[in-house]
Amino acid sequence: FVLAYLLTFSVYELEEYPYYFLSSSIDQYPASNVGSLLISPASFCIPFIAYIRYVVVQSKNANLRSNKYAVWIAIISAIGGHGVASFQASADLSVHLSFAGFFFGGSWFYLLITVYIDRKVPEAANKKAILLRQVVVALSAISLAAMCGTWYFKVRPLEWPYSEKENGYLVVVAYMEIALFFTIMSVYLTFVLDFSKFHLHVTVHRDDDDTQLEEDENEEQHKHEVSM
Repeated sequence: FVLAYLLTFSVYELEEYPYYFLSSSIDQYPASNVGSLLISPASFCIPFIAYIRYVVVQSKNANLRSNKYAVWIAIISAIGGHGVASFQASADLSVHLSFAGFFFGGSWFYLLITVYIDRKVPEAANKKAILLRQVVVALSAISLAAMCGTWYFKVRPLEWPYSEKENGYLVVVAYMEIALFFTIMSVYLTFVLDFSKFHLHVTVHRDDDDTQLEEDENEEQHKHEVSM
């Protein structure tokens, strides 16, 4: 999004609605191409990070249901991110906003459930990371309340075209949306502290390799019994 904003400001002047909303930063070429190129793989990484977190918590408490729910919520958030990058607001606003709802809603609930898991299984997380996530929750709640409150009480009753003062309310909403995005996404950065002592190994094998291994073990056992 940072790169998309830089491209948008260098090519276009956002002097009319929708101003600085995240959607406007990836709405037009070339920012839309860069947005799709970078947001999609970033969204693709979300479920994998959530799954690693799930495994860490699972090793400490295997019976915590909210730990499983967190992975599914992260998947919903990732799908929303893919949709936002694929369907720009100018192409289909209703579809774009629907995916944005999945993304923001899923990311917000994932943040909340992560803090809940921290309270239930504190030994599965770094103490500094737990504190940072609590700060992130507070900041995101302030951003969300300011964004929704300004929109509902100041922007919603207005009629187009907006006056200069009324346009200022939209700018506030846009800034609060940006703040909300960066706060709820920063929860994944806090996992760096949690995962600092872990090493990820990926093993690829074929099913028939397991069968062959089992046959070799049986053969060795048979030879041992015959020799006795």
